[in-house]
Amino acid sequence: MTAAIATRPTDLYRLFDAAKNLLYVGITLNLGERWRTHSGEKVDWALVASAGIEHFPNRADALAAEKAAIKAEHPLWNVVHNRTHRVPTVRPAPTGDLDGFVWESLEGELEQIGAIADHATRAKACGEMLAKLAVLQMVLREKRQAAVLEMKATMSYSEVAAELGLHRNRVQQIAEGR
Repeated sequence: MTAAIATRPTDLYRLFDAAKNLLYVGITLNLGERWRTHSGEKVDWALVASAGIEHFPNRADALAAEKAAIKAEHPLWNVVHNRTHRVPTVRPAPTGDLDGFVWESLEGELEQIGAIADHATRAKACGEMLAKLAVLQMVLREKRQAAVLEMKATMSYSEVAAELGLHRNRVQQIAEGR
């Protein structure tokens, strides 16, 4: 980290769902850019209904506050510093073929949702499906992070990146859980 970044004002943000459950605590130098990134990349972003923001004079203070908030408040999506983090259970594939199981299950549920005549019931069922996808996304991110960390034990970030067809910086982000 450069000295310029270390001394810049940094925001800590908390993301909440519609029921005011704390989903995530993070920090950023640029909230507008972070919102655009999250909304464009994260399937689970649709669950975010509100946010709280605290301003800090520098990154070190924001990092300390982020760590303390995660330890004290136990947000659902944070893994680092969150000893009580539990990923909701996803049923294992009966055949061990997770890809086939997941797609068959999703296709079946989508067909059932499409057949619901009542608009409100169909909208609620869609929301429940989105929540399931968010959980699946969390599980897959953690599995990807673990695989990258295992590769990193014997390879450089550049070597892992070449193997995965990703940029080295993206591999480092995955390894850090971002």
